[in-house]
Amino acid sequence: MASGPRIAVQEADAVERQLLVRFLAAQGFRVTGVADAAALRAVLTDQTPDLVVMGVASPQQSALSLVRAVRAQYPAIGVLLISADDAAAAAVRGLDAGADDVVLRPFGPRELLARIRSVLRRLPPCVMARRADSRPAAALRMAE
Repeated sequence: MASGPRIAVQEADAVERQLLVRFLAAQGFRVTGVADAAALRAVLTDQTPDLVVMGVASPQQSALSLVRAVRAQYPAIGVLLISADDAAAAAVRGLDAGADDVVLRPFGPRELLARIRSVLRRLPPCVMARRADSRPAAALRMAE
C-alpha cells in the first residue's frame, strides 16, 4: 500500500482517469479517482487529499468555479489542472482561478510527475504531516 501524499484525480473520461490513477499509484502516491465534481466534493470531505488533479476539456466556467471553491474552502490543498485546450489563454484562466499549475495536453508522464512534485513541494509542511484519518471541518460548497 502506498504511503506517499494523497492525490484526488477528477477526470470525466474513465480510461484517462484509470491511467492517471494507476500511473500515480505506481509512483507511490495514495490516489483516489473520481468522475465528477460531486464525487470530488465527497473525497475532499472524507479524505482531505494533499493535491487535487482536475482534468478539464477546457477551463470552462464550471471547472473554474470548482477550482475557486476548492481554493476558498481548502487553501492548503494543491490544485493542478490538466487542460485539453492547448491555448496559453486556458492556462492563464486556470491559474487566475486559483490553480497552482496547469498542464496542457498532450503531455508526457514525466512532465506531469515533475509538476505534481513541484506543487507538493510548495505546500505548507503541516499539510504533508497530516494523518490519514484527519477530516476537514466543513464540506465544500460551490458558488451558484
